[in-house]
Amino acid sequence: MRYVNDIRDGKYKTPEGRKIQVAGNTPFYGYVVCDLTAKVELWLERVKNFTPMPDRLGWFQWMGNINLYVEVISWDKVLKDAQMRSAIFFQKLGI
Repeated sequence: MRYVNDIRDGKYKTPEGRKIQVAGNTPFYGYVVCDLTAKVELWLERVKNFTPMPDRLGWFQWMGNINLYVEVISWDKVLKDAQMRSAIFFQKLGI
């Protein structure tokens, strides 16, 4: 959330030194990959009001006030989703 607000406030510049221009309705997407321990899951649900994903390998939240969608996902989910996306591709290649 801090990075989004800093970008909106003009605190970051491009590598060429230009201000990053964003409109008020520009969507932002944030991803956190971490071990989803029981303590982290409890904190996400009870303190931060995140919603669990159907597979319970991740949590998400839409922060409409700053147009930010955040996912907190486990490495297992990253790997599982990548394998599912790539399976048909590798099958067609015969790999």
